[in-house]
Amino acid sequence: MNTVLVDRFGSWFAYFLSNFQYHWTWSEWEECIKLNKTDPNHPRPKFLKEVFLKLLWLTFYEKLRDVIPDEFETLLPVKPGYNHKFAEVTPDNQLQAKCAKALVESIKNKEGLEMMLGSLDPLPDGAMDGRELDTVYPEAKLEVVIKRY
Repeated sequence: MNTVLVDRFGSWFAYFLSNFQYHWTWSEWEECIKLNKTDPNHPRPKFLKEVFLKLLWLTFYEKLRDVIPDEFETLLPVKPGYNHKFAEVTPDNQLQAKCAKALVESIKNKEGLEMMLGSLDPLPDGAMDGRELDTVYPEAKLEVVIKRY
């Protein structure tokens, strides 16, 4: 079968499940759990994993975990979260970690843009090591916003 068709069918199936309160004959798909343990690359468990991943665009992770039978929890994707360079505080990045945490909290609280940008105010407009920059971009602030591992 064409991979594009499988992807489209997976998207449709995720949409179908979300619109019909996740009612499905899950017992017919229980063999996917066994197949996932013996052959993780088998098409059926892979398809179900993709459907669960697409369902995360339509619902919250906790809701998905609650409505899917417990047997299928091994096929659920990893719980999404905010992953950034300053998640762990070290002596070298205390200021960046504090600003990153404040930024994450303002995003979670759906605060306005001014409040989000205000959480970056303690950072200098230049580089953290005090050197002058040739660009107009505030390197220290950009590093907190977009730097990943």
